[in-house]
Amino acid sequence: MKRYIFFLCTVLAISNFIFGGEQLYKKDKLYETGKVREFFGKDLRTIAFPIGGLGTGNITLGGRGEIRELEIFNRPNKGNYPDLTFFSIWVEEEGKKSVAKILERKLISPYVAWMGIPRNQLPGVSRFEEAIFKGEYPFGYLTLTDNEVPMAVRLEAYNPFIPLSPEKSGIPAAVFNWKIKNDKKSKVKVSIAFSMLNPIKTLDKNKRHSYGKNLNQFIDDGFIKGIKMTSNRGETEALESGSLAFVTTEKNIDVQTRWYRGGWWDNAHVFWDDFSDDGRIKNVSDSEESMEGRSDVATVLVHFELDPGEEKVIPFYLTWYFPNRENYWNREKEVRGKKFKNYYSLKFQNAWDVASYLIKNKEELYQDTKVFHDVLFHSTYPSYVIDAVSSQASSLKTNLVMRKDNGKFFGFEGLTDDSGCCPMNCTHVWNYEQTLAYLFPSLERSMRETDFLHNTFKNGYQVFRTLIPLGDYWWPFKPCADGQMGNIVRVYREWKLSGDTEWLKKLWPKVKAALEFAWKGVGDVDKKLIWQKERLLLPWDPDKDGVMEGEQHNTYDIEFYGPNTMTGSLYLAALKASVEMAEAVGDRKKSKEYLIIYEKGSKEYDSLLWNGEYYIQKVNVMEGLVVPEHLRSLEKDCENLSCKGKDSPGGKMEALEKGQSVPKYQYGDGCLSDQLLGQYLAHVAGLGYILPKTNVDRAMKSIFLYNFMKDLSRFSNVQRVYALNDEAGLLLCSWPKGKRPALPFVYSDEVWTGIEYQVAASLIYSGHINEGLTLVKALRERYSGFNRNPWDELECGHHYARAMASWAVLLALSGYKYDGVSHFIAFSPKIHQYNFYTFWSTGNGWGSFKVKNDKVNIKVEYGSLKISKLGISQDYEFKSIQSIQINSMKIKAKLSRDKNLSIVNLDRTAELKRGDELVIIF
Repeated sequence: MKRYIFFLCTVLAISNFIFGGEQLYKKDKLYETGKVREFFGKDLRTIAFPIGGLGTGNITLGGRGEIRELEIFNRPNKGNYPDLTFFSIWVEEEGKKSVAKILERKLISPYVAWMGIPRNQLPGVSRFEEAIFKGEYPFGYLTLTDNEVPMAVRLEAYNPFIPLSPEKSGIPAAVFNWKIKNDKKSKVKVSIAFSMLNPIKTLDKNKRHSYGKNLNQFIDDGFIKGIKMTSNRGETEALESGSLAFVTTEKNIDVQTRWYRGGWWDNAHVFWDDFSDDGRIKNVSDSEESMEGRSDVATVLVHFELDPGEEKVIPFYLTWYFPNRENYWNREKEVRGKKFKNYYSLKFQNAWDVASYLIKNKEELYQDTKVFHDVLFHSTYPSYVIDAVSSQASSLKTNLVMRKDNGKFFGFEGLTDDSGCCPMNCTHVWNYEQTLAYLFPSLERSMRETDFLHNTFKNGYQVFRTLIPLGDYWWPFKPCADGQMGNIVRVYREWKLSGDTEWLKKLWPKVKAALEFAWKGVGDVDKKLIWQKERLLLPWDPDKDGVMEGEQHNTYDIEFYGPNTMTGSLYLAALKASVEMAEAVGDRKKSKEYLIIYEKGSKEYDSLLWNGEYYIQKVNVMEGLVVPEHLRSLEKDCENLSCKGKDSPGGKMEALEKGQSVPKYQYGDGCLSDQLLGQYLAHVAGLGYILPKTNVDRAMKSIFLYNFMKDLSRFSNVQRVYALNDEAGLLLCSWPKGKRPALPFVYSDEVWTGIEYQVAASLIYSGHINEGLTLVKALRERYSGFNRNPWDELECGHHYARAMASWAVLLALSGYKYDGVSHFIAFSPKIHQYNFYTFWSTGNGWGSFKVKNDKVNIKVEYGSLKISKLGISQDYEFKSIQSIQINSMKIKAKLSRDKNLSIVNLDRTAELKRGDELVIIF
């Protein structure tokens, strides 16, 4: 029977590979470049495109063009449409009847509500017949069409997103550029209005959040005109204290600080009748507080005329300023309820101040954002790869992250509908992320400083979650093996990207301690910080043989017991990184010691855990543990099952009765998708292979073969569900050779996008290009608008941080490496080699890289790039340098070869500034 089951499992895996793996997409479709996808019809249903600054909160723009959520009050607000907040348009073609509509597509079914469709967004008012939404983050593009409207109506919405500039990318604002073109042969009159209910709720006399004393003011400062919204109720230090503004630079405007004040829906009746009559509204510019329990809607209207063929851009700017935050997410008394300020409060005084800065600098901010967008979206990657890379960068513009007034950067794991989830800077989740590291490396370095200078004790014990505001207290839990070792590799990454050895020296004592904690254990750390069981205080690698054997807490929220390459590969990568870091800071003795342990561990892991196809786990039998009650219940279950053998529930009970415990939640002989997580980080950081290349590459192929499912309707999952039915996805683990534990680790049957990106990048690094691309394409097809929001990948919450591993796919496909210490930059493109174009970034600059036949260009678009050596894949077979120059100036260089690269050695280090271009003809 066992042989038969094993045979069936093998057949299923192979058939899944043949019919659901590489054959899921034809190769030409996998490699095809082109425009990113557009959404229309029912596919607009779930789209919520985040627009906001780094650490400022955001609004979301719906696929129909609706303002979908206001998440500007320092926490998420999923699913709550703001009341009476919308754009509207009035059009009158010469000699024809006028038309008035809300600037959105008509609503999409289902229309399910207990008393009709909620009227908070006036769903019964006329809208456009269709919308086409295209997201090229940071820009959202909307096209509205309707036979009754005699013109082209398009929207460009964005917030400044400029890599390497957290300041310019941290503006609490959303920009709406409405582009209106007259396609008719006669003149057209047009009005565009933005209306918004003052959304500020403050504490009333009963300590409940409600409207009251809300104030809308019209301001014309000679430069911009618009509405400033505040509340006169509450203290200045209250969480609700702050302001909004919506303004325009247009001169011909009407304004109402408050709609008609009446009962029922009088205000909407009066406004819409007035607006739709002639495209104008009665001007009301006085400032008068709202009554208790009430708030007011304000409107700014721009009116203009268009000649035949003429196009005009009408800008609106929505800004906000809510500087006060409170720690509502922790239960620990030291931080619960503690207040602090947002970083942007240092730069701005109120929302009008934000609008003034934004508009005065709009040309520079727009141009820098557009250059980043253009380089990324013109890259010669498949459109779904660019989609994956760019869409997950949007998480940095949500309430997933925050920046304190001291400049420190923090992030949740994800978001619930109305709060942060799993705080804060969780090392084992942020391990996977690469987007922040490569786009805003100064903020990533801030996280490493918190991890090592605050959260790491002298003996190397590292707290893997952060309590903020920072203080003389820490999160009380056991250390995390994967998070702690991965953090060391990330210090190496940040050091190389920045080239700042002084920064490394500042962190090195704690980095060294964190590494050596693996074999020293807890020591003299305050026992209040530790999970109170003595067996959990043992070292991970007590005999310093390079293999972790003790209890290893990890990202699956459980512990692995015994050697495994999930945490073990991270340990090896940390050791290898520390060899070089120790050398750089002058600690040569330690460098040699780490090298010996690394080499010993690499050999031992390979010898102990390689099964010919992939790396497994050797589960340690734990002596003298108390048998959990739920495992004891398996004994009764076995009476009705064929439970025989030591790996069956019955066999496990037999071991338990002898005083030995086979721990729950292990993977044993399974094929774990994360089995080479440390190799992933090693590839990204430029450390190379940490285990034998042949076995690593074979293991990656096996992960795809056994864990990628083309059709999940063939698989049963009782755990959390992120992919289902006929969707394709990568399981966290499978047991192709049988021996699946009765209780495998708790998330084993789930599909996580962050791990899919990690595996996709790792596959590409191992030369399995088709498989890596297949994963990315299948993943993004699950987020198709009608079913899931493409700008919100889920795991334990919205905008999950692990999904920012998507940036690694770009790194892998470009073969990009950078060493800021030696000023070495390298590219080894994996696709479209002789017509290749990509974005690149370092700690000090970013730009474009291009190969066209025998010509190579590196251009700096922002910041600067110091370069002494340029590496190009030997696949190009370049024989010699015909010419090399920076701009129009010729320079000298020699060509050499090292491993798989052709190296262009400049005769002296060059520094390319913004706009400079290095051009080489081979």
